[in-house]
Amino acid sequence: MSDLNVYQELLNSSPFAVIELFELRTFETMHGADETYYFHAGRNRKTTEPSSSDDILSAYSIYYNGHTYFPLPIEASGFEYKADGGLPRPTIRIANSNSSITSLLLSVNLITPGNDLNGAQVIRRRTLSRFLDGSNWEDGVNPYGTPSTSSAAQMPAETYYIDRKVTETRDFVEFELTSSLDLANARAPRRLVMQNLCQWVYRGRECGYTGTDDFTPQGRQVVTTPAANYTYGSGRDKLLAGSQLDNSEALVSTNGWFTAKMQKDGNFVVYKKPAPTIENYVWDTKSNRQIGDYSLVMQGDGNLVIYNNAVARDDYAGGSVVWSTNTWKVAVASGASLYKVNNQAQFVSDGLATSAGGGRASGIGYELVGSSPTAGQVGQTTTAQKTFSHASEAFGTRTITLTFTIRAGELSATHYSGESRGWVTFESVQFDSATGLFRDGETFEAKVSLGSSNPFRNNHPKVGTLTEAGVLVKINTSAWRDKELRLQTDGNMVICDSDGSNVTWTAGITPITSEPNVDETIIEGVAFPGDIAGQCGKTLADCKARFGAAELPFGSFPSVGENN
Repeated sequence: MSDLNVYQELLNSSPFAVIELFELRTFETMHGADETYYFHAGRNRKTTEPSSSDDILSAYSIYYNGHTYFPLPIEASGFEYKADGGLPRPTIRIANSNSSITSLLLSVNLITPGNDLNGAQVIRRRTLSRFLDGSNWEDGVNPYGTPSTSSAAQMPAETYYIDRKVTETRDFVEFELTSSLDLANARAPRRLVMQNLCQWVYRGRECGYTGTDDFTPQGRQVVTTPAANYTYGSGRDKLLAGSQLDNSEALVSTNGWFTAKMQKDGNFVVYKKPAPTIENYVWDTKSNRQIGDYSLVMQGDGNLVIYNNAVARDDYAGGSVVWSTNTWKVAVASGASLYKVNNQAQFVSDGLATSAGGGRASGIGYELVGSSPTAGQVGQTTTAQKTFSHASEAFGTRTITLTFTIRAGELSATHYSGESRGWVTFESVQFDSATGLFRDGETFEAKVSLGSSNPFRNNHPKVGTLTEAGVLVKINTSAWRDKELRLQTDGNMVICDSDGSNVTWTAGITPITSEPNVDETIIEGVAFPGDIAGQCGKTLADCKARFGAAELPFGSFPSVGENN
């Protein structure tokens, strides 16, 4: 059988059947998702009757161009073109089986209330049975011809958009369609043809210019010159402990590129030069509210706080605190001690050591020492060192290395573990080292996982399986020193010691290393420097300057005759 196209085939005396297919496409911006639904109005019945409900859907689907078009009762009309020049406005009536279309409309209307699938694309495709995929037949072979995805194997696709929902009932939903040319604000042709003016995007697909020589319009060069810096005064890049910025006061980086301003709306904002305008925004505390009297205070405890001065400066609950870094007395740990509750060596959480009877102390002691005590060790102490890790939302992952002094003791004969002795008392803890930052007085859970061989793991009277155990440790940051806020030369802000070390907070601003906000000066007749993006004046002269002796796109300047 010869490879005929669809129109040649229709001219035959006995052409193959015309197959009508539909596609419904939704868009994320209007409908919540980019989805395509494939369906057809008829059914494709294979040789053998289907044996199950799953087979029915497959047997009655049509397979074309790698897509599965599912069977769905449809009534479509009004696709004909008339001689009066008016564009068709077809209607499509779709069966609302199991309220499937209603469900789709409800989900779309959650995204865009009252949308009812308006703006969704409907594509009507028509081809012949001889061009369908072989999977439509049980042996996988099209007996009427060769499957084809070529555009010649189908009539031109007809694209419409849903203009409105006409009717919605339990049985069906009817939509009115419109051509894309009938949509609001649509214009044909979309691009106006203007003499001696190119409308392609420079270096875009239509332009096609990929050369290395870049020019400004009419071959002019752009030279960059720094914009005016912010005025920097000595020490103005820092806010020292006990100091504050009041309304409209600001820090300035030592290179003059950035300013951090305490605004009258309660927002603390970093701008890049040359001026504190929205175009030069870099970062802010997002604490803006009504115009008033506000101050940014670098407190003596290391906390950076924005206060509303209209409210008594006391606490968060009083409404005086607008924003803060929550970094009071944060430093590297310099000491630790066992945390005692009610002056007793007891601890308050499941998994934390309490009395020996519960097995928590003996459980962690077993893991630290590596075994239960012997008879000769009862009443004696031993030491064990371990490094613990703890993740903090504010300060990231910290570690602390401690040495414990633990005393062995007898256990009751009925102890749940079956052990007669255990490490029952944590007498002291010695601080060895730490990494990361801690808040002074912070409690740290020094926990370990109990292994399967640990006799204190199973049959715990309160928790059943004791998977972890530990003690509470109180952190001492005696190495803590007064902090200061710094506006760095890369635009970022940090809270640190006076020598720049021990950073306890950062604004997290991506470093800006190239000088911002440059002015452009134009010099005639010189090519662009290599690091400057080129431009185009959209004229034939510009086009010829770039392509030189090479052929211009489309053989000539777009929309311009060869003689121009």
